[in-house]
Amino acid sequence: MIHSIVVKDNRKTPGQKKRKQTPYKWLRDHTSSIDFGKKVFDKKLGKFKPVHCNKNEDVMRRFLYKAYYLDSMRNRDYDAHFSGDTTYYFTGDARRTKPYILLMLDIDCHKWGTLKGAVEFAEYLRTKYFPNLYFEVSTNGNGVHAYLVVEKDRLCAELLNELFGRLQHQLRQLLLTKSFDVQDVEVKGTCPVFKWGEAKGDLLSYQSGQLAKLPRCLDRFEELKNTTCIDAASLLKLPLVPKDEKWGGDVFADSASSYFGCLMRASNCAGLRYSRLECLRSKL
Repeated sequence: MIHSIVVKDNRKTPGQKKRKQTPYKWLRDHTSSIDFGKKVFDKKLGKFKPVHCNKNEDVMRRFLYKAYYLDSMRNRDYDAHFSGDTTYYFTGDARRTKPYILLMLDIDCHKWGTLKGAVEFAEYLRTKYFPNLYFEVSTNGNGVHAYLVVEKDRLCAELLNELFGRLQHQLRQLLLTKSFDVQDVEVKGTCPVFKWGEAKGDLLSYQSGQLAKLPRCLDRFEELKNTTCIDAASLLKLPLVPKDEKWGGDVFADSASSYFGCLMRASNCAGLRYSRLECLRSKL
């Protein structure tokens, strides 16, 4: 089923001038400016863990009280991450102003598995499914972080996250059928979900996305920019995730639901017109 995912050849729109992008701008253009994280030491747990820099209640306050300010990623924060002094994390951004988002495939070997097995699996994905897939060794040195760019096709956050869940399920099924020495594979960097009221700026609820580690290797930035770009709408062809499978705290659609039922619900939250649904249907 992974073969059904559409890989985009060129992300440059017709007539667009080729302009050199800095790593800072490129990462900002492909990640959420509100929902990002940082690795901090938890005294209760006695270890480091990633936390969201802007908590859910902070984001709610920002929209309720306009004078309330949120943290943001500065160039010096990116520099600290690239140098290894600090570790920062990202999530996706479902706003229409950002047509593309970054997504991470976390190839885990925490409890068992080897770095060699993780690299072999990433290379297999690059050869068979995702041309030019960019990946680097994970922070703990015993796994791999691979990065995809997703063309959102103006889909809403809820549907994007559900589709990322389908992708993860298919990758796990693929891992089960192969002999790679890898414990697990997770899809991270999901989108935060905003639910709005009828009045402009009336935020009813907010749920942060799942954090993913920002790419670390600054000297490989050109490789990152040219990593595989996939079409989010083509993920609709993937089977729904079984009801009993959970990941990252996200809730997936009931396996008994139909594709088009899911599409109709998603179209309401994204404000898509009927003609837009017909376009998506044609891709199935």
